[in-house]
Amino acid sequence: MKRAALYARYSSDSQRVESITAQLRRGREYCAAHGLMIVKEYRDEAFSGTNTNRPGFLAMLDDAKRHLFDVLVVHKPDRFGRNEFDYYRNRAKLEQDGVDLVFTGQQFDMSTPEGRLMENQLVGFAAFYSRNLANEVRKGQRENAYEGKCTNGALAYGYKTDREKHIIIDEERAPAIRQIFQMYADGHAYAEILAWLRAHGYKTARGNDFGKNSLHDILVNPRYIGTTVFGRNVPMKNGRRNNHRAIHDGCLVIEHAHEAIIDRPLWDKVAARMERNKNKGARFTAKHPYLLSGLIECGVCGAAMVGTTNRKSGTTKFKRYYRCNQRARKVAKTVCGNSLVPADDIERFVWQRIETVLTEPAFIDRIAGRVREAYASLGTNRKKQLAQLRPRRDKLRSQLDRLYDMVEDGELDEFDRARIAKVKQSLRTCEAELADAEQQPAIPLLTDEMIRAYVAKYLKTQKDGADNRRAVMEKLVEKVTVSPDSVGILYKVGFDWCDW
Repeated sequence: MKRAALYARYSSDSQRVESITAQLRRGREYCAAHGLMIVKEYRDEAFSGTNTNRPGFLAMLDDAKRHLFDVLVVHKPDRFGRNEFDYYRNRAKLEQDGVDLVFTGQQFDMSTPEGRLMENQLVGFAAFYSRNLANEVRKGQRENAYEGKCTNGALAYGYKTDREKHIIIDEERAPAIRQIFQMYADGHAYAEILAWLRAHGYKTARGNDFGKNSLHDILVNPRYIGTTVFGRNVPMKNGRRNNHRAIHDGCLVIEHAHEAIIDRPLWDKVAARMERNKNKGARFTAKHPYLLSGLIECGVCGAAMVGTTNRKSGTTKFKRYYRCNQRARKVAKTVCGNSLVPADDIERFVWQRIETVLTEPAFIDRIAGRVREAYASLGTNRKKQLAQLRPRRDKLRSQLDRLYDMVEDGELDEFDRARIAKVKQSLRTCEAELADAEQQPAIPLLTDEMIRAYVAKYLKTQKDGADNRRAVMEKLVEKVTVSPDSVGILYKVGFDWCDW
């Protein structure tokens, strides 16, 4: 008696778990009628036929390779697979392992040319159905995207949907998004932003603490300026998907699709800082430190210059250099003739120029003036914030009182209840912000002499140590351009700051 195995599958689009029960019942009836002994049953629940990584299916293929059964009984070809290539590849595996494939719902003799033709047609129809269904689903999702509705994907943190599935701002979480973008644009590190989020009780959608990866995903998500990018994760040529792919030709980009949480100038400021930091990570992973990594560029072709080392033959001593990245990648060698630049020499030269700036009396005076202005603006901003928050709190309280009057009069419906919940949440947020503003300590009164002394002391401490020097370079230097016969330093401060 031949040994048989049963395989059943249902997908989550239009079927239920009961369909597996029906498939297995038909399989058992077929085996009883044809004298087959069932040794094992395999099932996959809520798995698409276009997915070959189905646990039950893979276990079946593995057992077939071990010759645990002679016949595989399946309801129809589309239960086995909906992709022609995968279907015939796995079909061939079964044949190589000596396993016959039979169908209970569409019986035909696959040992004949006519049977093979019927099989080809059924497999083609199954693949067409799957692709056509996916196309129709995408068409509906694209229309939803144009209308500012959710496309059934995960919503970006800070957004929610209304009853018609339109994407709207979630005012409970949106303040966290605004703070993340503002802090990053102001130069704060990820650790400082994460500390602020923890201190204010913000969690991810899954209830976890935010991490660096989630912060990065937020800062590069165009959703927050109201832009929808649809189709980013369409399968690539190798069949794989990637939700973090850059925007490509297959994407649908819709600007102003829904309300923005942040404005465009803030988005551009964040994007500019991320671009500046893109090449700076190599400084922390390189075996040898390069103070100018991410700041230095080739004056011949404009490409970034990267750190490299050469070892003297027969020794263990290394010498650090910067070289044009175009030459490092062996690109355009005939165009760029820039040579290696000794790292010690160029770093010493740039730091000497920066020291001249740091010790310039006019520079220190200008810094002191900026500190004085910043302190003055802190007091002004606090007063403005209090002047805005207190009337807003009083207005929200009045709105809530009027809504409660409606409750007492029995005039409340479901829309009014939703309005009450929204006003209550807005009031809580406003009162929390007001409490923070009122608890801020008074701004101390500083004299010009105190500010100058502090600035001079701070700059002196920053001159010592490689990490401190790098921090100063990032604050003062926009870029260093190296040509065969010259070095140019572009500062982030104007020349009106001092005499140099």
